[in-house]
Amino acid sequence: MIPRTITPQTLLMAAAVAAAAGFGAGWTANGLRLGAVVAACRIETAECRVDMASRDAQAAERTLEQLVDAAAAVSDAASAAIDATGRAAAATDAARRRWEQLVKATPLPVDCRPDQARAEAFSAAVRRAQETMR
Repeated sequence: MIPRTITPQTLLMAAAVAAAAGFGAGWTANGLRLGAVVAACRIETAECRVDMASRDAQAAERTLEQLVDAAAAVSDAASAAIDATGRAAAATDAARRRWEQLVKATPLPVDCRPDQARAEAFSAAVRRAQETMR
């Protein structure tokens, strides 16, 4: 065997190769570690998004329930208004018919004002109509 001498250039080349290999191994390990961290962050982000979406959905459900309750209240109020309108119309018709009967029963002279009985009957009809509207 022929003895070889190790020259400084060979040592320098070996050190450069070793440094490059170490740098590459470190770079790879750091990349793997960073990839794991990024994956964990993505999972956390996805979990946060799921939580936010869940809270938003719950808020939307509560708002929808309130809207349904409000719509029911409006519907009830509309029904009550329709009923009151019907009662008011019936009372107005009854008062009109009663007034016409009173006018026909005892017509007034041309230059005369209504007597006390007619004024009271008219006032009573107006009161009944107002009470019916309530």
